[in-house]
Amino acid sequence: MSDDAFYRDAVAGIIWAALTAVLAWSLWRTSGRLFPGESVRLRALHATVLGWGCVTAGAFAAGLTGRLGAAALASSVAFAAGVLHVSTAALTPSLARLPRKRRPTGLAATILWIAAAALLGGASLGQGVLEYPRDWDTLMYHLPMVDSWLQAGSLGTQANAVWYNASGLEALALWLTAPFSGDFFAQLVNLPVMFVMAAGAWELTRLLGGAPPLRHAAAAAIVTSDVAFKQLTCLKNDFAVATLLVVGLVYGLRYCRRLRGGDLLLASTALGLLCGVKYYGLGYAAAAWFVLLPLAWRSGGRAAALRLAGGAAAGTATLAGYWYARNFALTGTPVYPLGIAPGTGLPQGMRENTWESTLLGNGNPDLLPQWTAAVQSYGGPLIYAAVLLLPLTSLWLAGGDLLRPRPSPGTTRRGRERLAAAVLGVGALAAFSITPYATDADSAGTLVNSAYLVVRFSLSTLTLATIGLAVAASDLGQRLGRLRAIGSVAAAVPTLAFASAAAVPAVRRLLDHEAAAWETLLLAANAVLLAICLAMASELVRRRRTFVAATVVALCLAAGAGSYALSRPWHAGFAEHYDRMFGAKLFSRLEGETPRPERVVTAVYRYYPFFGSARQIRTYRPTKLLSERQMLEYVATHEADLFAVVVIEELTNGRFHGAYDWTAANPEVFSYYDRAWNYEVFCVDRAALARRLREFGTSDGAGR
Repeated sequence: MSDDAFYRDAVAGIIWAALTAVLAWSLWRTSGRLFPGESVRLRALHATVLGWGCVTAGAFAAGLTGRLGAAALASSVAFAAGVLHVSTAALTPSLARLPRKRRPTGLAATILWIAAAALLGGASLGQGVLEYPRDWDTLMYHLPMVDSWLQAGSLGTQANAVWYNASGLEALALWLTAPFSGDFFAQLVNLPVMFVMAAGAWELTRLLGGAPPLRHAAAAAIVTSDVAFKQLTCLKNDFAVATLLVVGLVYGLRYCRRLRGGDLLLASTALGLLCGVKYYGLGYAAAAWFVLLPLAWRSGGRAAALRLAGGAAAGTATLAGYWYARNFALTGTPVYPLGIAPGTGLPQGMRENTWESTLLGNGNPDLLPQWTAAVQSYGGPLIYAAVLLLPLTSLWLAGGDLLRPRPSPGTTRRGRERLAAAVLGVGALAAFSITPYATDADSAGTLVNSAYLVVRFSLSTLTLATIGLAVAASDLGQRLGRLRAIGSVAAAVPTLAFASAAAVPAVRRLLDHEAAAWETLLLAANAVLLAICLAMASELVRRRRTFVAATVVALCLAAGAGSYALSRPWHAGFAEHYDRMFGAKLFSRLEGETPRPERVVTAVYRYYPFFGSARQIRTYRPTKLLSERQMLEYVATHEADLFAVVVIEELTNGRFHGAYDWTAANPEVFSYYDRAWNYEVFCVDRAALARRLREFGTSDGAGR
C-alpha cells in the first residue's frame, strides 16, 4: 500500500481518539448526573455500559441507512449519546449534589489491580494487537462478519457464513475497525469487557455481603483465568455473555433496593445487550429477569415490577431486537436456523444431533467429571473449587440469612437477594446444560467437544459460582472470628486460602510465558505507571480542566502515531503471515496479482485472509452447500472471479460435503488457480458458468 494510506490511518486515529474522548466525557457526565456521589470505579462502570449500548444502537442506525462506515457510525453513536444525555434528565434523582464517596483502597488491593491491569494490558497488546488474528472462530466468522458489513454498508448482508447470529460484540468491534484501513485494533474489543467484568464482579460480591478482600480476589480470579486471557486476544463473545449477566444482576439488585430510574436504565441496557451478544444469551437474560421481578414486586409493589418488565422489553427491543427482526424478515424465523420456514431457499433446520450435543441431551454421566477437569485446566484452582462446592454455596446463599432465628430487616433483604443470586446460578447451569455443541455427539464415547470450548460455554455458571464462593467464605470468616482465643487468626484463614487460589493462574502464566510476554507486560506496566504519574501531576495543577484537555490532546496524538505504527506492518506482512499459517503462497499471489481479483466465493472455514489486509477483495461464504446447482448459482449470483473449496471436508457435520467433486465435474467453469492447506482455488469462467446454469434449467424443463 502507498504511504498515503498509512498517513490516513494516522489522521483517522487522531479523529477516532478525539471522538472516543468526547463520547467518554458525555457518558461520564451522564453517569454522574444519574448517580451523584458514587465512586470513580462505579461511575466508570456506568459510563462503559452506557457507551457499549450507544455504540450498539449507533451501529443499528448506521446499518439501516445502507451506508455503514466510519462517518455514519460516528454520527449515529454521537446521536445516541446525545439522546441518552437529554432523556436521562428525567431519571436524575431529586438529591442535592452529593460529595463523592471516597472509600480508601488498601495498598494490597492497589498493587493487585495494578498488576492485573498490567498483565491484561500486556496480553492484549502482545498477543492481540501486535499479532495477526489466529483464533479459529475469529477467522471463521467474527472478523469476516465485521468486514462483510463494512463492504456491504449494512448489517443485513448475507455474505457471511453465519450472518444470522446475534452479533453484539462484533457491532462493538466496528467502532475499532471502521475508521481504519485494516483490522489491527479489532482484537482490543474484549479489553473493556474485562474492565466491566472486574468492576461488576466486585460490586456483585459487595451487594451480596462479601468482605472487601474477597471482593478483590474474586474479581481478579475471574479476569485473570486462562480462559479469560484466551478471550482477551480474540473476538470470541462468551466472556461478554458472562459479563453482561453479572452487571445486569448488579443493576437489577440496585434497582430493587432503591427503585431508581438510573439503575433500571442500566439493568435494561446490560440485559438487552446480553440478548444481542449470542443466541444463548436469551436464556441467561430470561433467568435474570425471572429472579429480579419478584424482588422488585417485594420492594415496590406491582408498579415497580411493571416498570422492571417494561425496562426489560425496551432494552431487549432497542439493543437486540434488530438481529431477530432481520432474521425474521429474511428467513421467517427470528432464531434461524431453528424453525426455518419452507420455501425460503435457505438450509432448513438444525443439525440432526443438536440435542445430543448438549450435556443434558447427551445423558452420559461421564461428561460431568470431564467438565470439572476442563474447568480445572482453564479456570484455575479457585474456580475449580467453586464448581465442586457449587451445591453447598447455592444452599448457603439460598437460606443462610433467611433461616436465622431473628433476622433484621437488612438481613432479610440481603437474604432475598442472595436467594435470587442462587436461583440465577441454578438457571445459568440449566442454560449451559442445554447449550448445543458442548459435547461431541458423533463420538462413540460422547466426550466433551474440547476442554476450552466447554469451559467458555459455561463461563456464566463459573463466574456466579466464584462470586458465591467468595460470599460464603466471607460468612465463614466472620463466624470464625467470633471464636475465643483464636478468632482473629481463624477469621483470616478463608480469606488467605481464597486469595492464594485466586493468584495461581496469573502467577503460573508469568512463569510459563516466554520472554516476549514479559516485554509486553513491562510495556503495559509502564503505561499504568504513566497513568498514575498523570493522576499525581493533576493534583499539582490548579486548573484541572486545562490539564485534562492537554492530556486528551496528547492521547489523541499518541493514538495517531500508534495507528500509523500499526498500519504499515499490518499491510506489509498480512499476506506473508497467512501464507505461513496455511503453508502456501496463495495470499501473497492475491496481493500482487494485476489485475487483482475483485470477488471471491469461498467454501472453506477460516476464510478471513481472503478479504486482504485492507478489505480490498469482496469475499463471500455460503452457510451451506447442499447441491451442485445451489453451488453454481451462489457463485454466479456473487459474480465471483475465484472460488475456493475444501478438498477434504474437515468437520463431521461439515457444510461443504460434495463441493469439491461438484467443482471437478465442471472443468469448463472452474480452472485451477492455486492451493493452500486443505483447499484449492479455481478461476471462474462466468460465460461457461452461465451456460452450465442454462443446461440445468433445460434439464429441469425436460424433467417436468
